[in-house]
Amino acid sequence: MAFKSSRTKNLIISAVALVAIAIALGVGLGVGLKKPDGSSSSSLTSSSSSSSNISTATSNATLAFISKSDLVQAHNFAPGVGWNSSEPPRTREFSWDVEEVWGSPGGIWKKMIVVNGQSPGPLIEANLGDQLVVHVTNKLSNATAIHWHGQYQNGTNFFDGTSAVTQCGIPPSQTLTYNFTVQNVGTYWWHGHLETQYTDGLFGGLVLHSPNETASFQQGNISTTTNDPAYAGEVLMLMGDLYNTLSTELLWRYNLDGTGMDGQPGDEPTPDAGQLNGVSQGSCFYLPPTDLVLPERRRSLNSNGATLSPLSARNPGDETTFTQYPGNHTCNDNFTSTYWNNTLEGGKTYRFRLVNTGSFADVSFSIDNHTLTVVEADGVSVEPVEVLSLTMGVAQRYSVLVTLNQQPGSYWMRSTLAMDAFTYDNPSLDPLTLGVLYYNGTNSSSLPIYVDSVSVAGVKDSLDTSFGGDLIPSDKLVVPDATKHVEVDFSMQYLADGRHRSFFNNTSWEPLAAGQNSLFAFAADALASPAQTYNDASQLIVLTQGIEVMDLVINSLDDGTHPFHLHGHTFWIVEEGEGSYTGTALNTTNAMRRDTIVIPAYSYVVLRFVTDNVGMWALHCHISWHMESGLLMQFANVPSTASLQKLIDDVPQEMHDHCSLLSQATTTSDAVSESTRRMPRRNLGRVRRS
Repeated sequence: MAFKSSRTKNLIISAVALVAIAIALGVGLGVGLKKPDGSSSSSLTSSSSSSSNISTATSNATLAFISKSDLVQAHNFAPGVGWNSSEPPRTREFSWDVEEVWGSPGGIWKKMIVVNGQSPGPLIEANLGDQLVVHVTNKLSNATAIHWHGQYQNGTNFFDGTSAVTQCGIPPSQTLTYNFTVQNVGTYWWHGHLETQYTDGLFGGLVLHSPNETASFQQGNISTTTNDPAYAGEVLMLMGDLYNTLSTELLWRYNLDGTGMDGQPGDEPTPDAGQLNGVSQGSCFYLPPTDLVLPERRRSLNSNGATLSPLSARNPGDETTFTQYPGNHTCNDNFTSTYWNNTLEGGKTYRFRLVNTGSFADVSFSIDNHTLTVVEADGVSVEPVEVLSLTMGVAQRYSVLVTLNQQPGSYWMRSTLAMDAFTYDNPSLDPLTLGVLYYNGTNSSSLPIYVDSVSVAGVKDSLDTSFGGDLIPSDKLVVPDATKHVEVDFSMQYLADGRHRSFFNNTSWEPLAAGQNSLFAFAADALASPAQTYNDASQLIVLTQGIEVMDLVINSLDDGTHPFHLHGHTFWIVEEGEGSYTGTALNTTNAMRRDTIVIPAYSYVVLRFVTDNVGMWALHCHISWHMESGLLMQFANVPSTASLQKLIDDVPQEMHDHCSLLSQATTTSDAVSESTRRMPRRNLGRVRRS
């Protein structure tokens, strides 16, 4: 296979055949999953729907129109109010309907995926040890799945909610009950994990309490030992980028052979706006009608919900057949620029829980004239550090304490998208999204004055999240010695045929066919022949038999930053640096722990974690476009054959039934096309056992 870096814009014109190579490594890289017919390839088809193309899409005319205020009005952005974190463990039960609507978080009507009519969806709060029971009914025309980001799911890997990895997805008109024990504490979130569904609004907050959480008792630079939290209340801040086009249409264009969102393959869709707790100041702005405007960006929706032909029917040459900008029926006629706001009591301290729920861009957060005291990162309590702002990679979370010690009034809360990763300009994009913090008693109609920047003596301008930087765990844990070493490279590459894909080593992930998932397929083989070496070119999986302490080296061969999330684990960051890892000494003295790490361009990280959590766990880039172009690998943890057998025995029958329904629907709809067969993939890697 011949490649070149995705950012060079040099297409490969020589035809080079792709050959699938599997290397037998015993225990290590190269675990493969076979499909029922023994093949290792399937079809890649375009779809205008929210996920796999298993049924006729719901008529646009039947979808409800939900205003911006109605989308967010029912959401609780103040967790912890009246909450008893010392309450004995109990069951907390929720019923959710996932459906598609027309919404306008910005100024343009767009299709959105919502839960109970909300986006962000309902907040879930619970205590350590509680049982969460969430009945999810899928009212979409296609499958869906809900991932509980950062949750260990020890013993319930099948409820991790990762489509094609731990479940097949919830078919249309079906219900799945997620039922698991809370094993984490801190700030988390839940989101759709099938294709790019969360980009369209399928996400929400997950706040988990404990009476012993260190972050709850930290005030400024002083740690207290009282039983009363050091803050008067909590504020949840879900922020990120926003697209005014259905994500599957953007994804179709991003992956389309020889094109990209700006005509360049591999150029990710630049967002249209930002959002803060579901509210955006994105304007109803139209791109000029030029040949460079792709049909996905030309608003073709009228006030009756009529749209163009399904995306699956479009071809690269169809641009001239679609409605051009500007249109006059695509704005929300009742749209006004509004700001998410909150009123708090002056003189008191509040815990702000910050989450980047976006799909592409880093987000910087600050509050004019106020200091942020960082006390938590990805569920890990940290030694307090005072900053004026902090930046979050996609899917990262922080808690900051904010003392309202300024003159009573109103102050801007700023959520700013980082634009350094954008490869083309979107003229409609203002990277700044504003919210308003009101001191109690302030006129709620008064907007803050503009403050460019404020420096405070002794307070850092921004949080240093690099290795050896500001983040130090306040709950010290002994880092165990490594027993297993795995090294992978990731890259974004042009193929010889002009396609652009993302790779771990030489494997570009694609989900197994509808009705299949990695966990069920792997377990069936592993339990039938525990001593078998798993070896085909279908998926890149690291197999660990027995409990190991793994050092995972990830080398970046790309010129962009990437936020990587490991499911089911909190890892230690024991080393990072420029270039590729060369075996330098590791720092294991109170190393920082988290579940999502941003890897800079052309650099490496070394992550250490224990493989005692049985099941199949994904590691992937959390930029939606990158994961869907192949940047995902998996870890098959088998502490013992008995633990794997128990896990599979505990899988609810409804999950097997869902796999059957999805498989039957795919077969019936004849969605597989030989003309779009997937490319072969290769599993290559380096494994060293200590």
